[in-house]
Amino acid sequence: VGRSATAEQPPALNRIVSTPAQRPPKIPVMTVPSATAIAPAPSRYWRRCAWLLALLITVKAMYMAFFLTPPGDLPDESGHYSYVRDIAHGKFFPLLGEATIPRNLWFEPPPSQSQTGQEMDLVAEEAAPTPSTRVRGAPRPNYIVQHPPVYYAIAAVPYAIAERLTEDRWYQVRAARTVSAVSLGLLVIVLFGTLTDLGVAPLRALPLAAAVGFIPTISHLASGITNDIFLFLLCALATRHLARYLMAQRLPDAYLC
Repeated sequence: VGRSATAEQPPALNRIVSTPAQRPPKIPVMTVPSATAIAPAPSRYWRRCAWLLALLITVKAMYMAFFLTPPGDLPDESGHYSYVRDIAHGKFFPLLGEATIPRNLWFEPPPSQSQTGQEMDLVAEEAAPTPSTRVRGAPRPNYIVQHPPVYYAIAAVPYAIAERLTEDRWYQVRAARTVSAVSLGLLVIVLFGTLTDLGVAPLRALPLAAAVGFIPTISHLASGITNDIFLFLLCALATRHLARYLMAQRLPDAYLC
């Protein structure tokens, strides 16, 4: 009769009350990798080899651009070239639906025609691209102006210089093509740097990076007026900074990516 309320409780309840609260298990905290996670830079010898190989690939693309690839041979090169010409002539943001691809874009007009090439371009730009005017020699809408103008603004610089130096369209076209050729060489350098950052030995990273320059489609695109190789270069740069950020957690690499 004299037992307390605590003594009358079931044994299981006594154990629950008397047992101290258990702490949750400790969750291991993920350690942030240090800057040493990025492999050390290759030696000067391998960096020179990479630049030399990139130079050779650029020269190959230049040779193809000047002497092998015919004007307008690349996919949509007429639209890309018209975009470059518009920016070089002061139309920094050609509008989709208004910009046109003029006639006689690649070659000089026949000598029998009375109009000069510049006059024919002006006539072509002023012509309305309606279905009734879409005949042979008439301008057509330039659907390429939907792309951002970064590549075209850069390609407009060598084109504008060539246009000031000569009226020969042969040199003007080739001057605009140099941007893609140089972009291919820089692409090899970026890929080599990315592979060495990931720990690939320079002896293996160099041929792997240079292999992209010998892909037939890549070599063909690098010899013409197109934003594909330049875009490939920007994607490679973003990928390298992404890899460096994931390995070393450097905030500047995240912003650059």
